[in-house]
Amino acid sequence: MQLALELAGHKVFTAGTGKEALERAARDHPDAVLLDLRLPDQSGQAVSKALRAQGAPVPRIIITSGSSLAPGEAARFGADAVLQKPFDPDEMLAALR
Repeated sequence: MQLALELAGHKVFTAGTGKEALERAARDHPDAVLLDLRLPDQSGQAVSKALRAQGAPVPRIIITSGSSLAPGEAARFGADAVLQKPFDPDEMLAALR
């Protein structure tokens, strides 16, 4: 994913935990957040809700594997799009646009 994003001209920052993602988002003000549902310290849903509570107007794309998540369900915790693994990098770039 990172390589596909960088090849498309995006600057990429990564975080290994939800806590780190929230800290980076507050500090770096990203244009978008790609967020896995399964993080070691908290759920992706919790991170997405926290981003929304921080007032971050950044689009959030949820990435999931093994669980289906309806777009309406994702919208409840602040996600703008959902990508089900495995997905084509072009799908991810389209979701970012």
